[in-house]
Amino acid sequence: MNDSEIKKQIEAELGIDEKNINKIFKCIVKGSVEDVNAKRSLFPSPTYNAKYNDIWDSINAECNLAFNDGYIVTKQKRGIYEFITILNMSSSCVYILMKEKNFSKVISGASVSDTHYMKCLTLINSDLKSYPQVYGQIGFDIQESQDNRIKNKKESIKDEVLDKINESVKRFVVITFEPDSSTGVKAIYVNVVANNTSTKYRKDWTSHIKAIEVPEYDESTYDKRNMDDGMDNVSTFDTPAEVKIKTKVQESRK
Repeated sequence: MNDSEIKKQIEAELGIDEKNINKIFKCIVKGSVEDVNAKRSLFPSPTYNAKYNDIWDSINAECNLAFNDGYIVTKQKRGIYEFITILNMSSSCVYILMKEKNFSKVISGASVSDTHYMKCLTLINSDLKSYPQVYGQIGFDIQESQDNRIKNKKESIKDEVLDKINESVKRFVVITFEPDSSTGVKAIYVNVVANNTSTKYRKDWTSHIKAIEVPEYDESTYDKRNMDDGMDNVSTFDTPAEVKIKTKVQESRK
């Protein structure tokens, strides 16, 4: 079986709904291009961080609008795990949107603190271990010298986690993109990861960006969701919970 046949087999096994994939692409492109361009006209000189946060906030807002009935959309932030999840309740497939740079760090075999979340997620795709390019089997790294009681306890926890995952999610797909502070987004990839972050499928779908029509900016129809009266246009996506953002400049005491 050649590489092309393997990819086709994996795509069939994944059962990915191309309509959902294209809808996600539209959210990424519209959120990062249309919305960001609109904000640039209102705020011509944003900081670099503001540009970056605008992209994420706009993509998330577009996903919330596009995926409503039958979907659950959430936004996550923990270290390099900065992503948006879209769970299709009918197919039990979860799509994860993250930056290509962060995804590369996660699957690079770095420290446990960088990879442990993705390794847990790969349990969802554990059935892909039957494919030729899978190496080994998913499991916890347990030293033989450890007490059997600890080993059995870990296996019990693993089985419990797998049961809970299988009840709600059958497959997960990682959609990565390279953001650009000027143009919004410049590249999009579709990835399937299994077996402790081993990549089983990866396809460059950047060409699909050109096929998505982005309407010209019209201030009269633009959704000013982050621009309510009396509120600063401040993104909190990257802000730790313990950090408070001041909305007014306080006069210094003499």
